[in-house]
Amino acid sequence: MVTDKFRSQLRQEAAQWQTEELIEEQFYDQLATRYEFDKLESSARNRFTMILLSIGGLLLGLGILTFVAANWQGWGREFRLILLLSVFIAVNAIGFHLWQRGRNPWQSLLGQALLFTGALSLGANMALMAQMFQIGGAEYKLFLVWGVGVLIMAYSLRLTLLGMLAIALIGIGYWAGLYQSLYEFTNYDTSLWRWVISLMPLIATVAYLPLAYWCRSRWIFVSSIIAVISSLLSLIDSSGWFFYWNNSPHQSIWGLISLILPPALLWSYDDFPWRRSSEEPEIFAAIARKLSLLLIINSCFFLSFYAAWTWSSSGNFRNYSYDIWIILLSVILFTIWTVAQWIKHSKLSLQPPYFQLDLTSTFVLSLLGIMSITTIWHNHVSLIPILGTFIFNCLLFILGIGLTREGLTGNDRLSFWLGMGLLTAQIFSRTFEYDTGLLLKSLILILCGAGVMIAGIWFERHLRHQGLVSVSNRPPT
Repeated sequence: MVTDKFRSQLRQEAAQWQTEELIEEQFYDQLATRYEFDKLESSARNRFTMILLSIGGLLLGLGILTFVAANWQGWGREFRLILLLSVFIAVNAIGFHLWQRGRNPWQSLLGQALLFTGALSLGANMALMAQMFQIGGAEYKLFLVWGVGVLIMAYSLRLTLLGMLAIALIGIGYWAGLYQSLYEFTNYDTSLWRWVISLMPLIATVAYLPLAYWCRSRWIFVSSIIAVISSLLSLIDSSGWFFYWNNSPHQSIWGLISLILPPALLWSYDDFPWRRSSEEPEIFAAIARKLSLLLIINSCFFLSFYAAWTWSSSGNFRNYSYDIWIILLSVILFTIWTVAQWIKHSKLSLQPPYFQLDLTSTFVLSLLGIMSITTIWHNHVSLIPILGTFIFNCLLFILGIGLTREGLTGNDRLSFWLGMGLLTAQIFSRTFEYDTGLLLKSLILILCGAGVMIAGIWFERHLRHQGLVSVSNRPPT
């Protein structure tokens, strides 16, 4: 999917190319027609207007709630009920009408802002009605039900803004319920809410991912992946693996799963079921691979510290546990999904070569294999804190070099600066982790700063040169 940022940069470059007579006016007009240069300003204005209207809708909703709260005790129950339902229906009806039948762009944006306000008022209506009819319950239940209601609205209206709000509300309810049931040393609720909290990784997968494809929204997809992975890691962490990383082989198995399963799942992610055919371009698979790489970098950076291999806990200070079958169910299903995707991705065949992975996927799979072998050896064979630290520092260095090289070969700023930032962070962390003098630290900081500046200037010149060469080598139209 072509972003507005890419179109804006392309328009600037194309105008510069035309000024330098590198391309003809006809070719510039073709680019302007294909990428709709004339709509860039209106798109920027619409986004800015949408932000303002959303903020205004939020303030409007808060103002209405404040007014109702100020006069709430003086009104009868019937009047309160009629008022709440009337405001909710009116705001959503006007918003839907403006959004669907607005003649001007600002009317459509105002309609979306009103629908957003209506979604916010849904939670207020639930809370006030529960208070009127004296229906008790924990706050996290309100957020979960509120989020489900907004999620239904998002599916019905196909609005990205409502989808993001629904994921945020359900996320608040999930983490609040998790905190209340796991950290306050209370008995866990045995009702439906327990299953909602414990099966959240599967629920989030089924509820959020289809919405991302339905709305064709990268924001919803990224939020969905964060919700799924974070709830899965929280579920695995309920076995207490983190606190027994170095002193319980049974618990370290869960630590290994949480270390390898999420990045393996995301790197092999395939959105083929949501595409019309295999020839259609990928929708969100590239984003999933970037998130997988971020998880791998985070794990390697954490385990590159010597303290991560030597620190241990005398016991688990949490007074809770899930049924083991709940954890196993989620882990097994996600593992099956991951293995199936890798098999499809590797083009498995019965004749040699049996596996046909591309070079990058082979590198990632080898990386995950080295991480697995190192942690298994440390936790089940022999403690290797020094060797483990060295191995993960090497992996971190290779990742930094690989990303920098990918940025140079593919003219990708994000990969280049991510690689440079990773190498710089590794040098900084090693310098300040170990006992070194201030003079050496200052020297390293100066060298790193100068190196980053020189590399950045050289890379920008490299991008400029590559752009000019690619245009000059283009055959005339």
